[in-house]
Amino acid sequence: MAHRKSLTRAAKQRRIAHFLAQPLQAPTPGHSATLTGVQKADLEARTVGRVVFPWDADYDADRQ
Repeated sequence: MAHRKSLTRAAKQRRIAHFLAQPLQAPTPGHSATLTGVQKADLEARTVGRVVFPWDADYDADRQ
């Protein structure tokens, strides 16, 4: 019997793929650290739940 992924798991995999597709960026002036897309994808993959960054549209609602 085939196992289907939950909607949450499928959304997590789409988010990881999005992070991996991001081009490398130079550090932004005024920011102490910059995460690469690979680092974001790794963090998301190893975290139970969803990683929410301050620049995410739903950051304020999700951090509550």
